[in-house]
Amino acid sequence: MGIALLFVQMFLAAALLGVSPVRADGEMPLALDIQRVKERGTLLVSMYQRDNPPFYSMDARGQMSGFDVEIVRSFARRLGVRPVFIRTGATFDAVVDMVARGEADIAISKISRTFPRAMRVAYTKPYLKLRQALLVNRLQLAQISNGGEPEQAIRSLNGRVGVLAGSSYEQFAHQKFPHAEIVGYPDWPSLVQAVTKGDVTAAFRDEVEIKKIIKAQPEILFMLRTVVLTDTVDPIAIAVNPDDTTLLTLLNLHLDDLAITLSVDQILDGRLPLMDGAF
Repeated sequence: MGIALLFVQMFLAAALLGVSPVRADGEMPLALDIQRVKERGTLLVSMYQRDNPPFYSMDARGQMSGFDVEIVRSFARRLGVRPVFIRTGATFDAVVDMVARGEADIAISKISRTFPRAMRVAYTKPYLKLRQALLVNRLQLAQISNGGEPEQAIRSLNGRVGVLAGSSYEQFAHQKFPHAEIVGYPDWPSLVQAVTKGDVTAAFRDEVEIKKIIKAQPEILFMLRTVVLTDTVDPIAIAVNPDDTTLLTLLNLHLDDLAITLSVDQILDGRLPLMDGAF
């Protein structure tokens, strides 16, 4: 009975410390969150359901590729497991909530760190920092400027600002444009169409997505103007369940080892760092 009680006490102590009980082979125990992933043999990765190259997309053969995908693959390779990409999230908030509910180990999809999300999940350090930007309808901008400086008119914008529904830019827009009406759209193409038609005064998103539209459709500049906000940063990071503290530590260590330095021009030109085989 004494030995049995001792093992029970060891098990309970290990559980409280977040590690597995002592293994029979004498190996040091793994943290419980890492043991869970390794025993399963897969890293469950929540991702947004719509493709967004060069960050993440699926080819005709059903193979995932992109910058975010390679970060995950290189990390999973170091753990000795296989990544499984779960793309059921219809919004970016839904992608994060899968991790909060324990339905995925991590979430990555060019996800912004925000205060409300950080109350549900933990975040790694940012692996990318972007500036916030707008596509503005030129005709409406001229009307609200009324001969004044367009930049000042944008700062005090009180028209309709379009954002992706369920994205971080809903919150960012309320903070940045408190006098504007914030309108959510289900996808980026419909939002771009809305600002082009004048249904909203501006479309609000990060500078990469704004510049991608201009690069793909340069003629759109006859109707729209781009504005990049230099006083704000959109930090992009990986979401982890707050209970998975060792997983979070290892992800941060992995990002440190990758030492990613990536400019907007590199992203737009597709000159992304190769991580395959790095570990």
